[in-house]
Amino acid sequence: MCSRIFVPREPCQGEAPCPGAGLTYGSRESKDVLAAYAYLIGKYEKVYAMGSSIGASSILIALPQMPKLAAVIAENANYNFERLIREAPQAQSMPGWVNGFLIGLAERRGHFDDERSAANSLSIAKTTSVFFIHSKLDQTVSYKQTLDLAALYAGPKLVWLAGVGGHAAIWDVDRAGYERRVASFLNSTREQKAFQ
Repeated sequence: MCSRIFVPREPCQGEAPCPGAGLTYGSRESKDVLAAYAYLIGKYEKVYAMGSSIGASSILIALPQMPKLAAVIAENANYNFERLIREAPQAQSMPGWVNGFLIGLAERRGHFDDERSAANSLSIAKTTSVFFIHSKLDQTVSYKQTLDLAALYAGPKLVWLAGVGGHAAIWDVDRAGYERRVASFLNSTREQKAFQ
């Protein structure tokens, strides 16, 4: 008798079936984060996660299901899809009902909903150290979304609001400062210090 291990294919990867084309701003992408975590946690003593933009939101959405994660570095994450769209500079000139229609349409076409959001997940997770990073100059996602995410998170955290760089571009203009802060955060988590 043979034993088999079945690994379900993630939707929208390679030839796997996809319920809807395009990005889901962390909702569906968080499943990829969970798959990577499930693989790595069995092989390594400590697993860290770092993401920027949708990558950061995907990690934060998956956080409650990753209790053994050592630490997270989340750069310019969005609070939720609705807020991302409503606060976008392009949406400011449109009536609220148009924004609402576009949000609903995108969610239906992409087969996702706003319930799977960083905001909802951070109100559940409480144990992993999270380093929230955002540029005050970000024109894509307001740094206020990161401030609100950090306020929701009751676990150990550190917040850095950089005065340089744009969306996902802090490292590009301040490599030494960025790397120094990230290294300091990681060293502190290794020493099991809590950030409050």
